[in-house]
Amino acid sequence: MENCWLFDAAAARLEICPFTTWRITTTEPALTPEQQADAQRLAAVILEKTKEETLRIARLLVSKRDADLLGATEFEVRDRVHAIGAVARETALNERKKGATKVAVPPARTATKRPASTNTEAKIS
Repeated sequence: MENCWLFDAAAARLEICPFTTWRITTTEPALTPEQQADAQRLAAVILEKTKEETLRIARLLVSKRDADLLGATEFEVRDRVHAIGAVARETALNERKKGATKVAVPPARTATKRPASTNTEAKIS
């Protein structure tokens, strides 16, 4: 076993890795050939949309000394990576709306009945 932090949410397991190989893994879903083709198309769109932000992250990292890679730089990189994730999620939703993917969207849950309201004001006699 490699010595690294490895979190597998599906298997709920955590292992320890050296700093240079930090990674989070999830179990890859089994895709049909059609879903795999959809994933390839979606990845190409996401890569194109996030190319500039990825380059900004690379510029930030190469501009820092080793001693400055943690702390503020670490948080700035994290925020930029979260922005890339948001673009990926938004792109996936937009592509589905356009009909680019054929994966069925699960139905929304039925709303539960709202609780009855009660009068909480003090009664004046």
